[in-house]
Amino acid sequence: MKRPCPLAYKVVLAFLVVLLPVSAMFLFSLKSISRDTGALVNENLRSIAEARSSELLFFLESLKQRVVDFSTDGMIRDSLERAVKEGLDEDPALSAYLVEHKLPVLEDAYGLSVMRMDGKVVSSTDQAVIGEDRSGQEFFLKGSEGPSITVRPAGVPDLVASVPLRSRENGDIIGVLAAFVLKERIGDILARGRGRDIGITRRALEGYETLDIYLVNMDRLMITPSWLIEDTAFRTTVDTEAVRACLEETRDHMGVYEDYRGEIVLGTSICLQDFGWVLLTEVDRSEAFAPVRRLVNYGMLTGVTVLVLVSGFALYFFRMARQLKTIASASKEIAAGNYAARVPVRSGDEIGILAGHFNRMAADVEERSRALMESEERFRGIMDNTNNVVYLKDVEGRYLLINRRYEELFHISGGEISGKTDYDFFPREVADAFRANDLKALASERPVEFEEYAPHDDGLHSYISIKFRLRAADGQIYGVAGISTDITQIRRSQEALAESEEKFRGLVETINDFVWEVDENLVYTYASPKVRSILGYEPDEIIGRTPFDLMPPEEAEKVKRDIERSVERKESFNAYENLNFKKDGSPVVLETNASPVFDPDGVFRGYRGIDRDVTERKAAENALSESESRLANAQRIARLGNWDWDIVNNDLHWSDEIYRIFGVTPREFGATYESFLNHVHPEDRENVIKAVDEALYGKAPYSIDHRVVLRDGTEKIVHEQGEVVHDPAGKPLRMSGTVLDITERKRAEDEVRKLNAELEQRVEERTAELAAANRELEAFSYSVAHDLKTPLRVIDGFARILVKDCSDALGTTGKEYLERLVAASRRMGELIDALLKLSRVMRAEMTVERVYLSGVARAIASDLRKAQPDRNAEFIIHENLAADGDPGLLKTVMENLLGNAWKFTSKKGVARIEFGSSGKEDGKTVFFVRDNGAGFEMKYAERLFNPFQRLHGEDEFPGTGIGLATVQRIIQRHGGSIRAEGESEKGATFYFTI
Repeated sequence: MKRPCPLAYKVVLAFLVVLLPVSAMFLFSLKSISRDTGALVNENLRSIAEARSSELLFFLESLKQRVVDFSTDGMIRDSLERAVKEGLDEDPALSAYLVEHKLPVLEDAYGLSVMRMDGKVVSSTDQAVIGEDRSGQEFFLKGSEGPSITVRPAGVPDLVASVPLRSRENGDIIGVLAAFVLKERIGDILARGRGRDIGITRRALEGYETLDIYLVNMDRLMITPSWLIEDTAFRTTVDTEAVRACLEETRDHMGVYEDYRGEIVLGTSICLQDFGWVLLTEVDRSEAFAPVRRLVNYGMLTGVTVLVLVSGFALYFFRMARQLKTIASASKEIAAGNYAARVPVRSGDEIGILAGHFNRMAADVEERSRALMESEERFRGIMDNTNNVVYLKDVEGRYLLINRRYEELFHISGGEISGKTDYDFFPREVADAFRANDLKALASERPVEFEEYAPHDDGLHSYISIKFRLRAADGQIYGVAGISTDITQIRRSQEALAESEEKFRGLVETINDFVWEVDENLVYTYASPKVRSILGYEPDEIIGRTPFDLMPPEEAEKVKRDIERSVERKESFNAYENLNFKKDGSPVVLETNASPVFDPDGVFRGYRGIDRDVTERKAAENALSESESRLANAQRIARLGNWDWDIVNNDLHWSDEIYRIFGVTPREFGATYESFLNHVHPEDRENVIKAVDEALYGKAPYSIDHRVVLRDGTEKIVHEQGEVVHDPAGKPLRMSGTVLDITERKRAEDEVRKLNAELEQRVEERTAELAAANRELEAFSYSVAHDLKTPLRVIDGFARILVKDCSDALGTTGKEYLERLVAASRRMGELIDALLKLSRVMRAEMTVERVYLSGVARAIASDLRKAQPDRNAEFIIHENLAADGDPGLLKTVMENLLGNAWKFTSKKGVARIEFGSSGKEDGKTVFFVRDNGAGFEMKYAERLFNPFQRLHGEDEFPGTGIGLATVQRIIQRHGGSIRAEGESEKGATFYFTI
């Protein structure tokens, strides 16, 4: 007989039989719950990340597209191009335009800036940044290459959308346009669920306090603030497994890893490769698995309870098993996607608590799913309510999704197009173009912009399409998305505007006037090409300036006052003349006609007008006025008046001077031919009538001198001349002429006749006296030549005989006396010859012809060298020097001047003598003779030209002292002058004109 099993063993066995299956089921359920909980948390994190990334990408793309639209603004491009051409460091007008017209449109931006290609800010909505150099900043470098989104960490970190600005003339990049958004805007998008837009709260999973969503850039810096730690943006480096997966392997990551705080988290990352960012959504693992840990604790408590209360365990066994099974079933349903599954809570014990936590977790998952669906609905709402065409295709070109606008334009529903390609709906050439652009977008890391064409009911439409590729969670490219904007109306408007502008330009460029427009500040905003010929400026050179900048200051002040009065009254101004300066500084008179311009609301916006160059007309008017004034003044001075006689109407018109000559006023004169005859002297009246009749009917010249009688009886003598105009039949129509008061001239002529008679008598008397003086001078010359020189020859002859025949008796002293006597007589003879020569110079008749002084000088220099061949001398004679005069006398001048230079340089080792010209003086050529000889002191310069005046001793430089006096007389006879300049021992220069 077997030993019976102790009750304790049975209890233990029963406990084990009950506990082991229960424990196995509990552990299996716990593992399943733990796995499902982790998967559920990660899936929710993934859903949150995808929703936030979609919103973020949509926001960034919208921001970039808006800035791209701004880059096509003609005002911005033209203003920057003008600033670049003119080298402007600042364009206030463009800054005002950005503030007024562009910044309000960008609701999320706080600033706009325009930069030149050297990085200098020329216009901005923030005046403080104008002039800053942005050339080294990332947003400028990327923006100069194409549309880009960057984060600027300098100062307060900014999100910057930048695009290149291109010239409208040649398409070259001339600058960069940048829009600045505070980086907190990104944080707002990530935190949008806090009771706002889409309903995703920060505590996305009920009870989780460590849920964190943030962005990391390529430098592994957190660029949006953490929800868990203060001041983390651009301060905290995040180098986690999820970040490395995106930045190094370009793949999304989901799992358990250590975050930037060193905490183990459940997290997921989405790679935003176009921007080099990583979007991370994380929850601390300790908190994510807190329910599971609590479940383990409750299980252990249950086991202890079972061990202590075996009997109680038996009672609750089936109920516990049933509840655990329910939880497991609910867990599977949730894992399968049925988020509405719940576990009934039948008790307050651990199983009940577990069931409660499970239900709360399931409710939270359901809420997250609903939030995700709402987010998708909002995304769908944005897609369906935008005016752009939005669509998604797979890599094979099959449609995945289209928005409502696509359906409306192309009359096809999303269900009909799903799985089909462009070839099923569009002509082949259109579909080929779409497919080619899709492939380019799939191959590009960045969004690509295309211009595409699609057929519509009213014809072919133009679209601007932005296409970018789509990546799955594993990083694989699964499709391409596109946003297309219909620009057909814009193109048509542009074409219409271009046609209108072309007509306007054709009209403006054909007229001879300068057409312009100014804004409310009177600053030029348009100038027609005619400004080149009128003011000399290119149109771009005056855009941005005011009309007053082109005027003299006084004129500008006057015109400004007049125009400001018109501006205040908003009225036109016509035929307004104003003085301006052309670009070359020459004056020009403009006649301005302008009308005010108002916007549709009636607000004054400036003036539009035309300037006409009336300089010549004004000059002609002034010239006519001045001419009339000068004519009247000349007539008054010359005592010459003009008249015009209308013979048919017997209307006689006199100028003011004739009234003065006749001593009457216009009221006293009858203005008829008879009234004129009444003023003619009675004795001359018949001659005047006869001369007039011969001119009228005999066509003889009318020219007559006659007397007129003034009211006081005074007589005047006038000379009249006139011409007659006849009709084709020979009938006289008009006669006009002049009246000259010759009273004084007649008196002067009488006086001149008397004086001429007296002068002729005086001339005869003076001529007789001059002839007698010439005869006496000739007699004196003969006396000098014969009577004075004969005794000198006798003295010289006997002195020579004494020296020859009586030299022994005379002795040394006697010989010396006789030699001095001979030298003195020879010197006396030379002086007499010099005087005779001077006399002949003054009396000789002159024959004027062209004399080439250079040749004369060379001949004299040659003779001087032959006379003293041992002299070391340099002659410098300028070529082609000539003068009109008497050849013999001019040769005498050259012989004396060059001879003096030769003589006074005899003590120099190397003599230098120059003959040349130093220019003109009073229209005459100035000749000179220069040497480097003994020279003289300037205080004695006037004595040089006096006869027998010498500045050097006879023993030093021999001579008579008459040569320069002869030169002066010859030059004076030729109407010229001579002067000397010198310095002792440094030479002398003689300047003369002929």
